Amino acid sequence: MDFRQNLTEILQESLSKPSIIPPGYVLGSCFLGLGIMGLISPAQAELAFPVRQNEDDGEEEDSSNVHPAARGSGITRVLRAHLYSKASRDLVFGLSFFALQYQGNMRAVVALEGLVTIVGFVDGFAVWKYGAEEARPLAWSYWTWSSSILAIAGTRLLFLPSNQ
Repeated sequence: MDFRQNLTEILQESLSKPSIIPPGYVLGSCFLGLGIMGLISPAQAELAFPVRQNEDDGEEEDSSNVHPAARGSGITRVLRAHLYSKASRDLVFGLSFFALQYQGNMRAVVALEGLVTIVGFVDGFAVWKYGAEEARPLAWSYWTWSSSILAIAGTRLLFLPSNQ
């Protein structure tokens, strides 16, 4: 038995057994957490996605209807709208992971894992291109995590038993 065949058997056996915590629920929880954080506190979400706007890109919101943590943060109405739409995107991803995992559709969970990495690469590019100079290293964390998840998803998809 050669190395590749042995590795294939080991991976197929490990993927056919149920995980202690199914990956769809883990990633779903991460995305739901990001989405909820973005809806509740866009100022905190802006720390994780530090893309600032120019002063002339929109008026800063009236501080009377802004969460105390966001007052004076310089978040404009346009940026706040963007952060809300990013939060809703994360909520949709999280709920999709939960629904697919609940249905036991592992091929779809793995495919969605691969697809959401596109979002990570694009978010990293946006932070690199439009973020402040000191925020640029954060782009590498987006790209590193996206690459890792893509590699794991690709490996899982290659060795996932055909009946799942």
